[in-house]
Amino acid sequence: MGSYSVLRTPYYSTCNCAFRLNMSRIIIKNATILTLDDEDSFYYPGLIEIRDDKIFRIQEWPSQENGNNYEGTTVVLDGSDKLVMPGLVDLHFHTSFAKV
Repeated sequence: MGSYSVLRTPYYSTCNCAFRLNMSRIIIKNATILTLDDEDSFYYPGLIEIRDDKIFRIQEWPSQENGNNYEGTTVVLDGSDKLVMPGLVDLHFHTSFAKV
């Protein structure tokens, strides 16, 4: 395996104060996808389809289903040489209010 760079996409939020793109569907194609699910699913190359800010499907790329039956705005991102995986949460913190 080679080195991977991070695929950066715009910040999405339900808050009106954050930058938000008005789009219906995003497709990230030809990416290495690590799902971190119970089966440790790994797709290379893979495709992620996001509809209305929710992951709709993850599968191998190229696929037989092209998704052309979808009506709405579609943005396609090329994920070549990129690794796509869930965001990790850092639960490490310090507090000055700890009592001994």
